Amino acid sequence: MPVKPSPVINSSPLIALVAALPDFNLLAGIVEKLVIPGEVLAELAVGGHKDDTAARVAAASWCDVLPPRPPQFNPLLATLGSGEAAVIQTALEHDLPLVIIDEVRGRRAARLAGLKVIGSLGILVELHRARLLASVGDAIRAMKQKGIYLAPDLIDLTLQAAAEAEQQTD
Repeated sequence: MPVKPSPVINSSPLIALVAALPDFNLLAGIVEKLVIPGEVLAELAVGGHKDDTAARVAAASWCDVLPPRPPQFNPLLATLGSGEAAVIQTALEHDLPLVIIDEVRGRRAARLAGLKVIGSLGILVELHRARLLASVGDAIRAMKQKGIYLAPDLIDLTLQAAAEAEQQTD
């Protein structure tokens, strides 16, 4: 699925993609802009002592950081974290049909809300398909070296999808 529209992204995939990519700006090659709810940026800022994801987002002109919403009742918060809830709510409010979420509960809630979902590993495959990322395997290794957990079966499926994408572009 080419990602060219403006997806709304959660903090976990942002952290994973910053860890995986040799240059965060590669993402600009597959998205018009990356929409980041203010709640997500706040989560990134809290972890700023661990990595520079928040700083990279702030420096990227193709990232559209929205202001955080005032506190209000959001039924999604009963089962999701504030970042996932903000991503889904933002996508629905701004009529943006694609979200980038890695967590299973968030992905399920987004699909139930009628949104299309892709995760950080799917983004790596899209970057590879667009010939912007030479090796999905190297990107996955970089994620794991930064302490990002990836299920072995998910890694296998991702590498298989990347190989199939490579065959389709040859």
